[in-house]
Amino acid sequence: MVYDTKQSREYAHNGLRRIKVENTVFEVPSHYRPTMLLGQGAFGSVCQAKNERTGKLVAIKKCRNVFQEINGMAPNPKDVLREIKILAFCKHPQIITLEEVLPVRSNFDEVYIVTDEMDTNLRHILKAQGSLSHKHTQYFMAQLISAIYYLHSAGILHRDIKPSNILLNKDCTLKLCDLGLARSKHQDVTATEYYVVTRWYRAPELLIRAGEYDEAIDMWACGAVLAEMLQGNALWPGRGSDHQFQLILEDLGTPSEEEVSYAALVYDRFPLKRRNFRRELDRKYGSQAGDLIASLLKWNPDERLSAEETSVHPFLSGYMPSFPLVSSNKQFEWQYEENLYNQDEVRQEMTNFINNRSRGVKANGILEERKPFGGKYTRTRTVLKRKHKNEMKNSFGNSAYKSNKRNR
Repeated sequence: MVYDTKQSREYAHNGLRRIKVENTVFEVPSHYRPTMLLGQGAFGSVCQAKNERTGKLVAIKKCRNVFQEINGMAPNPKDVLREIKILAFCKHPQIITLEEVLPVRSNFDEVYIVTDEMDTNLRHILKAQGSLSHKHTQYFMAQLISAIYYLHSAGILHRDIKPSNILLNKDCTLKLCDLGLARSKHQDVTATEYYVVTRWYRAPELLIRAGEYDEAIDMWACGAVLAEMLQGNALWPGRGSDHQFQLILEDLGTPSEEEVSYAALVYDRFPLKRRNFRRELDRKYGSQAGDLIASLLKWNPDERLSAEETSVHPFLSGYMPSFPLVSSNKQFEWQYEENLYNQDEVRQEMTNFINNRSRGVKANGILEERKPFGGKYTRTRTVLKRKHKNEMKNSFGNSAYKSNKRNR
C-alpha cells in the first residue's frame, strides 16, 4: 500500500507527533515520520516510517488496547511483553531486529515496537505471483531453517510459523517475525496452549490436543510452508480443526498406532486412508523436494527432521553455506513469567524492561536524545491518504525473484 501525505497544523503535546495512517492513529516521537500502512489485524497495525535523524526506514508495530478487552476478547499483555523481550534477546540476521520500544501512555494502553523494515512478506508474494521456482524456494528455506535453528538452540519455540510471518526484501533476504506466541517446551501446557500456530500450519499433536509438544511443531509448519512455496497455495486450508485433520489424513494416510502414540485415546476413530502422499510429491516437485516435505510432515513428531537435520538435506545443502547455523550462546530466561500473576505486575515488568533498555540505548550513543517516555518533541497531525489503485505497485515488482548473485 502507498499513501500520499497531507500535512496540517502542528502543535506540541507530550512531545509526540500524531499521524493518521488510513484509519489508524500513530503517536510517535517527532523524529519518526510514518509513510505508509503495511498491515493491520485485530490487536494492532504496522506502518513504515522514516527515522529523520538517521534516514533509515523502519517498521512500527502499534499494539493497541494492550490491557483492555477487544470485542469480547480478553487481552493478553504477556504476549506483547514476551515479544519485545525475545526480540531484544535474539541476535540473528534472519530474525527481525528490535530497534526500540515506544510506550506513549503511562497506562500502556498502546505500545509501539520499532523494528527494521522489510519490503513485503511471503504471503503477499505467493498471492501475487503463485508458486516459486525451486531456486527461490531453496534460498528462502535455507534462511528460514537458519532462523529456526537459532531459536531452538535458545530454548524458544516460535509456534506461529506461516507465510505472513516470513518477511522478505527485494534482494531475497528473509527475516522471521512475530514472536508473541513463542514459548519454552518446558513450560506447562494449558488448554489454550493448543490453539497456537495458524490452523493450516498446525501439527497433528496440536489438533488432537495430545499433551506435551516440542520443536517438532515448528518443523511441521516449515514443511507446510515449503509445500506452499512450491505449489503457490496452502497445502491443507482447513475450515476448522476437524476439517484440518481430515485433510491431513487424506494425504498422509492412516498412521500406525505407534506413529500417533500421543493419540491413543482417539486412535480407534481414525478412518482408513491409503498412503500416497510421497509419490504425489515426487511427481510434482521432484524426489529431493518431495523427500524433504515428507520428512517434515510426519505423523510422529520424533520422526520429523530437526532444523539441523533439515540443513544437511540434499534439497538445501547447496544453499546452507550462505546461511550457516549459529547457536545462541545462552538460553532465553523464561522465569520472569512465573512471577506475573496479574496485569499490574505485567505492566510494571514492561515499564522496567523498556526503561532499562532505553538507558542502554542512550549509553551506546544511539538515539542519544531519546528518553524512556519521550522528551519535548513537536506533535504533528498528519493524514495519509491512499493513492489511486492504478498508481500502486507491487513492492517486489519484477525484480522480486532476481537472484542475489553474491550469494548464489
